[in-house]
Amino acid sequence: MRSVYIWLGLLWGLLTVPSLVIAQADYQGLRLAVFGFETLRQNNSRITLRCQVANTGRLPVALQGKPLLFPPLVIELDTLQLPEVLRGQPALVERAVQQERMRLAPGEIRAELVLTINLRDTLPAVALPVCADLVLDTAYLVRQEEQRLTVWFQLRNMGAYPARLFAGNTGVVLNTYFVSGTKLTRGAILAEQIPLRVPRELANGILPAGKSVHWQVEVSTKNRTRFSPHLALEFDPLQTVPDCGAGKRVWVIGE
Repeated sequence: MRSVYIWLGLLWGLLTVPSLVIAQADYQGLRLAVFGFETLRQNNSRITLRCQVANTGRLPVALQGKPLLFPPLVIELDTLQLPEVLRGQPALVERAVQQERMRLAPGEIRAELVLTINLRDTLPAVALPVCADLVLDTAYLVRQEEQRLTVWFQLRNMGAYPARLFAGNTGVVLNTYFVSGTKLTRGAILAEQIPLRVPRELANGILPAGKSVHWQVEVSTKNRTRFSPHLALEFDPLQTVPDCGAGKRVWVIGE
């Protein structure tokens, strides 16, 4: 009965700690909470910590010096108490815990656990997508006439990979709409679909990473109403140019 009270008290305390790193999506009964970190020794290559560990899961945990694969072991860390050198590297602490030998029943707390972590250890890198990221970052009205609007806009490649905007006779288009608010919604009225020409500064129709390109286009006001006074630009609406940043290709120009 005592272990039940300990478990409930500990669980309430953990739920009120905002700095806890939690991986609840993998929880299948095995879970440890590691907290109360204290640095015992530290040099350029290693750090030794003292901490406490509690079994907050519904199953007993038996560590034998290697990771538990099934069911997976969820490890929750109170990152607020981690030393500065381990901030942003909770996986190093989690791996050190998995390499320990211990048995804990549900609700049981181990008052002292000593971990030695090699600061030069590296974990498998996560592959990041290498692609373009096209963003409309500026647009404004150059001239406003009764039947036509002249618009200047700039497209920037914020990604780490060049974007091929034009290939042979195939290029991208700009959709223009009249909208009532500051967002492009289903109620938008199509103004014009404008095929964009290859700018002289784009070699072979390719926009390099980190570079920008601009166009100036004219838009008919024939479909403009007093209920939809604002102009919205949508670059490459069919997404013929793949990139990593879907949703950044729209710009709304107010009155």
